[in-house]
Amino acid sequence: MEVVVGSAVGLPEKAYLSVRLGEQRKQALYKPGEIFQFDGRGGIPRRFTVDIFEKVATKQVTISDLAHLEMDPSARKCDLELVNRAGVPMKLGLQVKVPAEKDAQPRLAKDQATMKAKNYLEGHAVKNFLQEMVQTLLAEEPEDPISFMGGYLQGRRGGD
Repeated sequence: MEVVVGSAVGLPEKAYLSVRLGEQRKQALYKPGEIFQFDGRGGIPRRFTVDIFEKVATKQVTISDLAHLEMDPSARKCDLELVNRAGVPMKLGLQVKVPAEKDAQPRLAKDQATMKAKNYLEGHAVKNFLQEMVQTLLAEEPEDPISFMGGYLQGRRGGD
């Protein structure tokens, strides 16, 4: 089953829609044409529920910032201090469970590796060279594309 969002009148700016069908809930920022798809477990439902939410407050939490908390590293507790749109302070307690380090590569290390690779490729003009080679390959459409690319690389290497 799917529910397609149509036009709306009177919704608050940046309203979120939530559609619940049995135990399944789908949420998204209101956008005409948004499709909420459900897997159809249990056949055709007699009804579904639509909720409209308005964002009250937002706080980004960096997992690495929780590392300083002295406790079981797989279950860190933190208190978030937020201020709602009306300026009223709020506090929310959370327990954040993260996988053990051996099971998950830290995102920071992944991001650093990606940035290092990108810098290397750009610094040596590899990306542009490969794009030119593929464009030439597609323009000429040789019978043996692998040999063509080998020759292209050899020609470039001899020119350096």
